[in-house]
Amino acid sequence: WGLDLGAQFTTPWEGLRAGAVLANLGSMSTLRNESSTLPASLRAGLAYDGAAGAISSTFTLAGDAVYLFPSSTVAAAVGGELRILQWVAARAGYQFGSTARGFSAGIGLRYGFAGFD
Repeated sequence: WGLDLGAQFTTPWEGLRAGAVLANLGSMSTLRNESSTLPASLRAGLAYDGAAGAISSTFTLAGDAVYLFPSSTVAAAVGGELRILQWVAARAGYQFGSTARGFSAGIGLRYGFAGFD
């Protein structure tokens, strides 16, 4: 069985949100005679949404930190998204504290009910 518990809070400051999650609480069943544990973690972060420019654009800036149990590993990430005319999104971010991560970027397109990331 496994359980995730999370909460999101809209702060008194316009556009600022905070959130936290405890993930992978519980245990796994034995798989082919091998037991395995879930990688439990605690993650907390902030995000800020705002308006950008005169062409109906919005942006989001976000950051979070994660603590992995029982390895006591800490990692962090920061990133942003600029949504232009509400149908094109440009995204970039950076993950710290992990050898397999670093800089990432991408785009997203949304038209009506369809989207592509």
